Amino acid sequence: MEQPDMQQKLTEIEIRLAHMDQALTELSDAMFDQQKLIRGLEETCDELRQRMQAVSESTDTGSPDDEKPPHY
Repeated sequence: MEQPDMQQKLTEIEIRLAHMDQALTELSDAMFDQQKLIRGLEETCDELRQRMQAVSESTDTGSPDDEKPPHY
């Protein structure tokens, strides 16, 4: 194999490696952003779950005699 041919192949490999490194960095950044979004959504769901539980507990304390009839 001639030396210039080997140098050309090495250059092509280096270019491909650089492109893959860039793609890996972009994927890593995207995954980091998605993880932040997921954490935020989980916190929101937990807050809503706690609010619903609090509302459910506050409405369960009354007796059926205290409820207004359906036509009110």
